[in-house]
Amino acid sequence: MTLRCNSLGVAALLIAWCTLPASADTTTWGWAAAPDLQVASPILSRVWQNVDGSTGSHLIMPPASSFLFETEGQTTKAVVVVGEVSAANATLGERSFTVLPTLPSHDFVSAAASGCLLYLEQEAEGPVDDLMVIAADDIPWFDVPNTGGSVSLAWVWGEAETPAPSSFFLRFQPGFPGFQHAHSHSYRGLALQGGYTHWEPGDGARTALEPGATFWQSGIAAHDDACDGQTECIAYFRIESTFDIFPAE
Repeated sequence: MTLRCNSLGVAALLIAWCTLPASADTTTWGWAAAPDLQVASPILSRVWQNVDGSTGSHLIMPPASSFLFETEGQTTKAVVVVGEVSAANATLGERSFTVLPTLPSHDFVSAAASGCLLYLEQEAEGPVDDLMVIAADDIPWFDVPNTGGSVSLAWVWGEAETPAPSSFFLRFQPGFPGFQHAHSHSYRGLALQGGYTHWEPGDGARTALEPGATFWQSGIAAHDDACDGQTECIAYFRIESTFDIFPAE
């Protein structure tokens, strides 16, 4: 695992627009609503699973509860959507990101009076020896070129230029209208804050994604995302391979 916060490499990818064709197929994306936090005991709910064994899951925890998460030897990444959680001798607040050391299991303990919601990803890549935590206030944002400061990006897992899966956050200023674009590879996402919306040509309307909602977008297909309302929008993404972005035709 390589943590890369070099804005220059990613910026070059964002500036170098490509001319690949874009599809307007409206069946190439989907979403799932955020789970209900009102549970009597911890619930691990699978959101997606790839053929390589990588997975994404919601972990819902009521107040003062704990959950033993069996990793099956895979690398575990976590994003805290709601509440505060302790794991691997670290305290994880809302919108924090962590990569846990590769161990047979991890014990998550809910430290929030109203319960917690985590988004967990397991990767075949590893092992990871050291705990890595990026608190919400320490996310390494940099402005995305050609957006006038309306969009910021922070790379937190892997490298944009390599074919292995990698992860990043995007932050949109309130009222950002979006622009129609596409990527060469598919990605999965998690809404974290604000009135984040996503849609494809032909959808007819924007789909509002509340914090905790998950979504997926296939590569090459034209799509758009925006930030409605008066609050900054933040979302987390896991892209399947090298990262690029180009205007949709």
